[in-house]
Amino acid sequence: QQDAMDPQQRLLLQETWHCIEHSGIPVQELQQCTTAVFVGAMAVDYQHLLADLSQPVASHSTLGGYSGLLSNRVSGCFDFKGESVTVDAACSSSLVALHQASQSIAAGECGYAIVAGVNILCHPWKHLSFSKLRMFSPEGRCNTFDISANGYVPGEGIGVIMLTSENRCVAQGATCYGYIDGSAVNHNGKNRSITAPDVTAQTTLITKALKQSGRSVDDINYIETHGTGTSF
Repeated sequence: QQDAMDPQQRLLLQETWHCIEHSGIPVQELQQCTTAVFVGAMAVDYQHLLADLSQPVASHSTLGGYSGLLSNRVSGCFDFKGESVTVDAACSSSLVALHQASQSIAAGECGYAIVAGVNILCHPWKHLSFSKLRMFSPEGRCNTFDISANGYVPGEGIGVIMLTSENRCVAQGATCYGYIDGSAVNHNGKNRSITAPDVTAQTTLITKALKQSGRSVDDINYIETHGTGTSF
């Protein structure tokens, strides 16, 4: 299993444990209460790498590479019995996973939710394709919101957080790093290109999230974005 396991699975196991340690909540509490796992991921590079290396197909080859196993591996290892879902929504995968997790908690479907985003680049196939699509910046720099924007730069890494209700957080004496007031998800619909962002759709999305949160634009003093530096 180790040889065939996507390194993204290994990182998820490691950083989920670190997340639990930081939360101060015992693993036993997460096991006794319904704990869900939502993982945002879009890359399956490791399968391509193994194919290039002419690795023989083993009994665990699929289990090590299927994206659905990214979340399932965490649930199985830690004995979490809630939803276990891997979300592939391209660049927005981890944010959509976060939205689904918060909706699950609000609906009472789970008491805790592990939310993660992971991306490891270990094969050139995507780089070759995206380069031909002229999606990458030839300078290797993402000039987001700048007139010189000419593409994006791929990155890799992992992040894991834990969600729960405010009441449960206080009752457990857990470490709280922030609150989710609102979230929203939508799609461009039919557009000039399937990869091109749409200003109207993004405006609608932000307005929807603000309305759900009960806040106004004037309440915002910090913005963190996913900026691709896309050139039009």
